Amino acid sequence: MQTIKCVVVGDGAVGKTCLLISYTTNKFPSEYVPTLKNQWKVRRGDTGFARSAGRQNSSRQDSNEWWSQFGEVCPTSWNEVFDNYAVTVMIGGEPYTLGLFDTAGQEDYDRLRPLSYPQTDVFLVCFSVVSPSSFENVKEKWVPEITHHCPKTPFL
Repeated sequence: MQTIKCVVVGDGAVGKTCLLISYTTNKFPSEYVPTLKNQWKVRRGDTGFARSAGRQNSSRQDSNEWWSQFGEVCPTSWNEVFDNYAVTVMIGGEPYTLGLFDTAGQEDYDRLRPLSYPQTDVFLVCFSVVSPSSFENVKEKWVPEITHHCPKTPFL
């Protein structure tokens, strides 16, 4: 199965984790938990891709194949900086593993966050509609950061 690595970036507290939890579990989190050692991690050896409710489930073999490709990009010592989610999606009738990397947007993690960027296929840049500064940071911080580290990688 082919894989797509999507890294989600944006200011802290704009809803990146909520967006991913909502997408992968079909549930909306009831409280804010910063992306710092929260309980939504995918681990090596899981019985499949976590948080795939409502979508095609993946097998343990698929999970191991995904980790063999991306696991070393995301060793567990970096868990304070980003969390991982994975789902199987159908594109043009073909199954793909969509690996979603949730990053911490706080400035304290500016030096560590780019460790999640190698082998990224696409970035999703997020902002909050109620925070004009988070929207400004899309062009002032996030686009420059991702284009510096991954100049040929597309972003939304």
